[in-house]
Amino acid sequence: MTTQQETSTINGELRETLGKKVRFLRRQGITPANLYGRAVESISFQAPTKALERLIQQGGRSSLVTLSINGTSYQALLRNLQRHPVTRAILHADFYRVDLSRPIQAQVPLHLVGEAPAAKIPDALITQALHEITVECLPADIPQSIEVDISDLTAMEMSIHIRDIQPPANVTLVAEGEVLVVRVGQSRVTAAAEALEAEGVEEGVVEAVAGAVEGEVEASTDDEDGA
Repeated sequence: MTTQQETSTINGELRETLGKKVRFLRRQGITPANLYGRAVESISFQAPTKALERLIQQGGRSSLVTLSINGTSYQALLRNLQRHPVTRAILHADFYRVDLSRPIQAQVPLHLVGEAPAAKIPDALITQALHEITVECLPADIPQSIEVDISDLTAMEMSIHIRDIQPPANVTLVAEGEVLVVRVGQSRVTAAAEALEAEGVEEGVVEAVAGAVEGEVEASTDDEDGA
């Protein structure tokens, strides 16, 4: 299953402010940007930062957008976004002009849906190994996302690969069928403990190591949540 995109429109203006002077644009809520691609020379333009933020929230690089620059319209995809390393504010955007009659490749997020019965198995861990995939299709057919149903994962070591995903009509997945997407495995804590037990390590040491591994997992999760 897929989520189809809706075309957004961003109104911009040709940009004469270049170099370090663009910082004055950013203070006014305007982002410097460039448009490049087939049959078009690079165009320097500027657009409202809030409009770019809405575009990213709606689909980011997989969203087809109509750029209206001084009254001339271009169909484009967001190709690169530069952010401030601390504040994460948008600093610059690059758009690639597309031909609606020519296939193009784009990155599309993979979203897990459904409930995996295997998740109820003690010490089981559902791991998503692939979070986005390259698709090839006409620009208007690029989906905002592709859903991966995990409800058939009923036992340990079961997995879903690219070959198990059915793309929407007119869309090709650009990846080897053997590439892993989702897997049911053993939690790191349990795996570490069983490995030590197999080597004959004393029970107290096993518990200590398992606790340390669990602490690392929790810390890693906290870091991801705060990112």
